[in-house]
Amino acid sequence: MYVGAHSPHDVAVGALVGGVVSPITVLVPRRLAPPPVDRLRTGAPRPLPSSQPS
Repeated sequence: MYVGAHSPHDVAVGALVGGVVSPITVLVPRRLAPPPVDRLRTGAPRPLPSSQPS
């Protein structure tokens, strides 16, 4: 193995892992993000918490 060079199987495994992981990292947030966004969009704004007594 040459220093700084990848063998063909390194590149193939990297492409395979990237092809499996990248759709997961795109699809999971798309399914989880809409409910909180909709809640923020339709709910009344609340005051931010403060560390000072009111």
